[in-house]
Amino acid sequence: MGLGAAGAVAAATAAASIGGAVISSEGAQSAAKTQAGAENNATALQEQIFEREQGNFAPYLKAGGNALSQLSNIYSGKADTNSLMTMLQNYPGYQFAQQQGNLGLDRSQAARGLLNSGATTKDALAYNNGLASQQWTNYLSGLSSLAGLGQASAAGAASTGTQASQGIANTTVGAGTAAAAGTVGSANAISS
Repeated sequence: MGLGAAGAVAAATAAASIGGAVISSEGAQSAAKTQAGAENNATALQEQIFEREQGNFAPYLKAGGNALSQLSNIYSGKADTNSLMTMLQNYPGYQFAQQQGNLGLDRSQAARGLLNSGATTKDALAYNNGLASQQWTNYLSGLSSLAGLGQASAAGAASTGTQASQGIANTTVGAGTAAAAGTVGSANAISS
């Protein structure tokens, strides 16, 4: 084989090597872009899920926060007692229980001939005080339950936030790793 033929073979081999390196480089970059794109899509999905879950917790957080604020005002003496009394008197079932209880007392006292007596008044006062106390206890218990729901929702929202941030961090690192691997793969292919 002559010098010209050997040079042609060497040139062809070099061209093939360069072509192979370019193809390998482009393949590495394409694979890295595909993986990084998948990681970015995963990040976007995690962010959407996080936002939806935070929205699901929002009503419970708001109700719990309002209940906690009311409890705080009651126990610190900042609550408007006149408004509270009016609200409790209009609480569902209170007026019905009060009317039925007083009617029962009146009938019982009337059957014994004691209607409009001091004993009837005393029994009516005792009944109404007990009913008001029970209503107050029920109201405080309801506020405490709502505050507990808010606290549980806050814990759930925090847990969801932690999970989302960990997942997003992992997929962001994955996207960076994929891009870096593509760059390294491309450089290795060209340098070889």
